[in-house]
Amino acid sequence: MRRFAYAALLTFIAQTAFGQSGSDAREQLLQLYRITISQDICSFPLTDQQADVVTRRTDDLESRLDLTEAEAQKLYDQLEAQMLKQKDAGLCNPDGEWAKAFAALVEAMK
Repeated sequence: MRRFAYAALLTFIAQTAFGQSGSDAREQLLQLYRITISQDICSFPLTDQQADVVTRRTDDLESRLDLTEAEAQKLYDQLEAQMLKQKDAGLCNPDGEWAKAFAALVEAMK
């Protein structure tokens, strides 16, 4: 599962730079949710500026995907539950794959 998250993250970074389709937009939204959740459950750092970028991109993607607030919250909650299950398996390890992927994604948002 960690390899999938890392691969999905790299896909997200590439798509951010080169455009996206509808399914790509959904994956990007999930990655932005992962960033937000990781900040909460892993205490991975985001500056105020980076958090603003995440919020703006999240709002934009939710709008482009025509998600209601309830649909967006359901996706977020499902992803949060998955990530909480992965936390005990090392998701929040500061030297782990997800921490490195998180840092790369945040760096790409500049």
